[in-house]
Amino acid sequence: MAGLSREVMDEVLDLEKGSSIGNPHRVLSMDIISEDLAKELGPVIENHPMFPNRINV
Repeated sequence: MAGLSREVMDEVLDLEKGSSIGNPHRVLSMDIISEDLAKELGPVIENHPMFPNRINV
């Protein structure tokens, strides 16, 4: 299933543990970062319904 073809700039993705603003690669802006948090949130965002073809985080 393909998502809508569009350019996304400065769109906020709200998550339970923070939010992110991104483009074709999802980059998180967070006060605290850790390897454990990256391993937890990476797969959740990669497979989020907003990205039906997955995304790099």
